[in-house]
Amino acid sequence: MMEHRIVFLSPAGTTAKIAQKIGQCLEALQQNVVIADLKQSHSQQRWSDNCCLWIGTPVYCDHALPIIETFIANLPKNSNSFSVPFATWGGVTSGTTLLEMATALEQQGWPSVAAAKFLAVHSCMWQCEHPLGLGHPGNDELALIQELTTQVVTRLKQATPELLPTARLDYLSEHLKQDAATKSLAKAKASSPPPQANPAHCTGCGTCISQCPMNAMTLEITPQISDACIRCLQCIRFCPQQAFPFDQKAYETRIRHMQSCSDEEPKSELFV
Repeated sequence: MMEHRIVFLSPAGTTAKIAQKIGQCLEALQQNVVIADLKQSHSQQRWSDNCCLWIGTPVYCDHALPIIETFIANLPKNSNSFSVPFATWGGVTSGTTLLEMATALEQQGWPSVAAAKFLAVHSCMWQCEHPLGLGHPGNDELALIQELTTQVVTRLKQATPELLPTARLDYLSEHLKQDAATKSLAKAKASSPPPQANPAHCTGCGTCISQCPMNAMTLEITPQISDACIRCLQCIRFCPQQAFPFDQKAYETRIRHMQSCSDEEPKSELFV
């Protein structure tokens, strides 16, 4: 029986919600399901010879998170394995995330049978009254997940499963593709220093450390942040003392400006 391995990283929790729903729908279809959260373990895993990898990431700077890209690059070559890349995005643009993931998976011998992008509330707008992606993921996404899992399971029962043409994921307009080509998390980090807690407000409670998906924080007098930080801002969001200075209005203005320059329709979509 084919194993469905669901692997993801979810700094803000929305990709985890999608991954868990995928797992529930697959189990309802009586499939063998294993779920792996890379926040818990960044190490490579043992694989069965008959596997479908569902691999999920939030969109960061128009691409998958680097840890997801590295995970794909380190996959073993399996002769009877397939994949379903999926991404969550906050309504600005999903970038070239799915195209790049599917291309890399195919190069590793894990061709995609389907893919999906799921709209989610923008992770940097938690203080906004009307954030982008408000209400998502919700019932619409649940219905899409049920459709997706059913179609994937049906397709994998074929003697020779029909593959998803990678070109189907080349859906961005030219100007958005050109914009994505200029962006990366490394460039964003270079222009944006990591959060720094105000010693006058920090109590050393460690909440920020427990929320960090990259284990990038240690507690000395105040939290110290390593280069592993991906600027997810979860330390800022969950600090009970609001010890990290944060200009939500400036973030909101920048995000809404980027959204105004995007011609990608803010919706969830399946590619099967």
